[in-house]
Amino acid sequence: MKAGKHILIQLMTLCAVLSIAAASSACAGDSDFKNASLTDTYPVIAVLPLVDYCDNVAAVALIDSLIEDQFDRGTLASIEFDSLRQALRHHRIRSAGEITVDGASVLADDLGAEFLMLGSCDIYFDGEVPEAGISVRLLDIEAGRIVWAISEAATGNDFAGLFGIGRITSAETLAEKLVERVFKSLNNYVIRDRAAVPIDADADKYALVPFDNLSDNRQAGSIITSVLLSEMVGRGLNVEEPGEVNEMFRMIGEQPRGAVDIKSLRLLHDSLGVDFVVTGTVDRFKRGLADVTGSSPGIEISGRLIETRTGRIVGSCEIARNGTDSEIVLGMGECHSIGRLAGNMAHSLLDKLESHRKEWFAGGGSDNKQGNR
Repeated sequence: MKAGKHILIQLMTLCAVLSIAAASSACAGDSDFKNASLTDTYPVIAVLPLVDYCDNVAAVALIDSLIEDQFDRGTLASIEFDSLRQALRHHRIRSAGEITVDGASVLADDLGAEFLMLGSCDIYFDGEVPEAGISVRLLDIEAGRIVWAISEAATGNDFAGLFGIGRITSAETLAEKLVERVFKSLNNYVIRDRAAVPIDADADKYALVPFDNLSDNRQAGSIITSVLLSEMVGRGLNVEEPGEVNEMFRMIGEQPRGAVDIKSLRLLHDSLGVDFVVTGTVDRFKRGLADVTGSSPGIEISGRLIETRTGRIVGSCEIARNGTDSEIVLGMGECHSIGRLAGNMAHSLLDKLESHRKEWFAGGGSDNKQGNR
């Protein structure tokens, strides 16, 4: 009788240990995910650290933390940041705002991520009238395609109403507002638009070669390139992930900016299926001084659209614009933010390049698949 009782106690103890182990295993499995309860409803996103184009490491860390806070609020599912950093180190994956398709696939296999969020902190100035700008994109790992992108920028004055009420004087508060705008758009895409916008496998593919920079701001070429990418993806264009393009250039020992040779164009066409390259030069990139009357931002850029198959320039233009160009009366309608002005310039540049492209194909300039539609 005593032996049977002893065996029964051992069995009960074993069951308890197995139950605890199972619970611990389940918790360990879920610990890699923020908001694990959302993974059955929404795709899991891995967020790579932003690249620093604002020359302010502390600002980039701040915006990274604001993005992390947004995921903590429970709207979307994401990979735990510590787990992601460990995976990046383990696989020796570059994480400066870009990634290769192979690198993305490794993270998908290792962490269960379906999308990667990448981007840059473009602008960050503290002071009485702060200014900030960020660019973010979402890479669908399985499709190997950028499916959503946005650039947001503002100064504290952009939030001022009548008599200056509502003006933001804290750069941290301004950054928080911009991140909230980014996540409003991201939520709309993931929850509402993702299933409604099918990927067109036959669409022309574009690649961005970083813009050259002749301005006084050493990051101006990179900033314009980031903002232009957001504009292109926002128009529904199929844009190759910059990390994949840059990796191809690294493999052949090239680092083009503002121009690309015939050899590289053919490699983009043959290896990545790129049909067109967009590149150019930033000649002027100047912030406005909020505390100086009449001071406004100013940008001058030139852009080119190149067909990779032939190496021909099918579109080119130059644009120069100041923040006061949109002023209606007494400062109303004026663009205070250089980041927002960059967005306006990107919009106009693509309009002109697309118009030139249509004229080129209408004139029989190429038998490209898109041109013959």
